[in-house]
Parts: sequence; C-alpha cells; structure tokens
Amino acid sequence: MLLIVDLHSVGQRLDNFLLKNVRNVPKSRIYRMIRNGEVRVNSGRVKASYKLERGENVRVPPLRGLQIKSKTDSLNARKVHSIMQTVKIIENTTDFLLVNKPAGLAVHGGMAANPGLLEILRAFYKLPSLKLGHRLDKATSGLIVVAKSRSFLLDFQRQLREGRVRKKYLAICRKVTKTNIIPNKIEKHLLRSHDQAGNRFVRVDSSGRYALTKVNLIKCFNAPTFGSLYLFECDPITGRTHQIRVHLQSIGFPILGDGRYDLTLSNEVLLRSSRMFLHSWKLSFLDSYNGERVSFESEIPDNFKISVPG
Repeated sequence: MLLIVDLHSVGQRLDNFLLKNVRNVPKSRIYRMIRNGEVRVNSGRVKASYKLERGENVRVPPLRGLQIKSKTDSLNARKVHSIMQTVKIIENTTDFLLVNKPAGLAVHGGMAANPGLLEILRAFYKLPSLKLGHRLDKATSGLIVVAKSRSFLLDFQRQLREGRVRKKYLAICRKVTKTNIIPNKIEKHLLRSHDQAGNRFVRVDSSGRYALTKVNLIKCFNAPTFGSLYLFECDPITGRTHQIRVHLQSIGFPILGDGRYDLTLSNEVLLRSSRMFLHSWKLSFLDSYNGERVSFESEIPDNFKISVPG
C-alpha cells in the first residue's frame, strides 16, 4: 500500500502519520513494522520519529484487513450533492480539476460534519487520491487547481516554485488613507505571527519573507451601502500567506469584508458585507505534455458583482 505525503502532513512524525491514515491494524503492529523496516519512506528505512516531507512515498506492506482511512467514508451523499451545487467545475481532465470555489468554503475541512472542498470532490468523484495543487483562503472565491495524478501535482508545484504559474485576483477595497497615490507594485516583507488568542495572522515586517504584488486600479465607484470603493486587479508574484490582503491593507486599501486585516472595519460594515471581496479571477500555467501555456478565467460570482457596477 502506497501513501503520498501531502502538504498537510509535512513535518508529521512517521508513526503519527500511519496511525492517522491506516486502520484495522493495532498500534503495536504499526510500531513493529517500522522497527523491522517493513515500512519504507522513498524506499529507505527510517525511524518512527522521522519527520515527513512533502511528496515522499510511504510504503506499507500488504496486511489482511488493512484499510486506508478516508474522511469521505462518512460523508453524507445529500451533503456532498448540496455543496457541489455551489461549486463550478471549469475544467476536468485526466490530470486535474479546475474549480471555481465559492467564498465561505474551506479547501480542507475538519470532521465529516464540516467537510472542505477537497473532501467533497473526493467523495463526489470517488477519487480519494485527489490533492490540492495550491491553497485558497476560505473567504476567497475563485479558481483553484486540484490534481488527479501525482505527476501533474509535482509538475504544477514545480511551476509554482519557479514562478511559472500566473494568477490574477480581483479585490474590492475601502480607502482608509488620505493619500491619492497608488503604487503599481507593493514590495514588503511579510512575517507570520499569532495574536494573544493564538490565531494566525501575517504582518509587514522587515524580518519576514520578501513579497511582491503588482496592483492595477481598474475603477473607483460609489456603492450605496458602503460609499466609495476601489476595484483592483492584483498579481501576486510571490505566493505568501494572505499576501494580497496584507499588502493592500498596508497601503491604506483594506479589502471590503476582511475582518482580520481591516483594523478600521466597524461591526456594522462587516455585517453589511456578504463576504470578503477577494476573487481568484485568472490562472495560467504550462501544459505538462507540450509546454504550451494554458489560461483560464472564472466567472465572477453574483455576490461579488452586486458591488461592482457595469
């Protein structure tokens, strides 16, 4: 039995990874298999404490009654069908799915009672091997790639590292600065941190990782509910966590409905916002077979259009 280490298992101990993903095998048997070298990582023998890395192959010997745990096993078919009504499949090939994700749906869920996009797709298509090509915030709508094959996943993630995947987002922002000067690019280092409650957030900090976002103001318009709003096209050259949200906030244009980074946002404005107004609009990458660039564009959701006239 072969298991591939995905993004969400990176850094996990081998023993904990097996206890989580293999069932109908006693805990003592799992540890004995590791000690005896029956479990191999990339064909090599490792200890139970070995920290797994993304993309590694974990091979488990054939055992009677062995089953791989899956979150989709207990998903209710009605729930799967209901959520799939909100998900639009833009492209479905032998190697990948390109999905237009609705705002409010996490890409990865927790328990079966609260599944994410990946769990829903695995259950709907009966493909437990589906993997996320990249991440998209729960509050963000739009394009996301889901890999069907390991070869495509590795190639797509290589393109991400090399900057060959191009993304464009639409963001509707409020203005909380007095300046009328809007840069065409934002270059600010970003550092991951936690607040006093333990919640993760990202802040501009010179000790963080370099981040570059190209921005283009498409239009300024007046919305009856919110006043003056600004529609930006954003091109994140680097792919840091919450990059667009933090970069726009740092120049005085926080994204409408972003309760985490819009520090001036009142509860009244937040309640009137049906969502956070950030949408993954366009995506392109190189075809794995012929090397030609393929480009996709997502439909803008209705709850985003409401705020943008014509």
